[in-house]
Amino acid sequence: MTFVPYILSSDCKNHLSWLTSVFDAQVGKDMVLSEDSKKVMHCVVDIGGNELYISDRYKPSYEGAENEKPFGFICHFNMTREEDAKAVWKKALDNGAKVAEDLQLQNWGAVYGILIDPFGYSWGIHLLDTYIRHNELRDITATLLSECYCRAKMEKKRAFEQRIREVEFGSFSPLVFLTTGGLGPTTTVVFKRLALM
Repeated sequence: MTFVPYILSSDCKNHLSWLTSVFDAQVGKDMVLSEDSKKVMHCVVDIGGNELYISDRYKPSYEGAENEKPFGFICHFNMTREEDAKAVWKKALDNGAKVAEDLQLQNWGAVYGILIDPFGYSWGIHLLDTYIRHNELRDITATLLSECYCRAKMEKKRAFEQRIREVEFGSFSPLVFLTTGGLGPTTTVVFKRLALM
């Protein structure tokens, strides 16, 4: 089974242009247009390897439906790099989106923000792997996101090493190959020691 969000847009062609500008979306080749080619009846869009369906809104099912704004649904993006999240955020704002909630460290310990596109749809940007314990939040709110990454990675490393010492009576530095990780210097030391063996 697959799950594909389907957006019914008030202006599908311009909405597609917005998605392409902000999220580098790839519009499918088999777009279905109305007989007069003014409306999009169906289109498949690829955003970062994920499918999204979109079309123009057609005959409203009840009176007043054509004027309703979308409510209660957010397209949510999980991102792993701070630069990517900031770039998408900036492109969205440059292309007419409005901020519903700032992209910042939230009270539950993750970096998250919500944008509303010019067509009324909400887009959540979530920076993965930045979870911080609640008792650390007051010390971290003024800290750079990259420092949050390093602190979270070092905490994971300490917990892992503690487990090794307690359970297996040994110690080592795990090799971590992440672009967002804070263990780059430790990994370099390990490689140098391996090279000397």
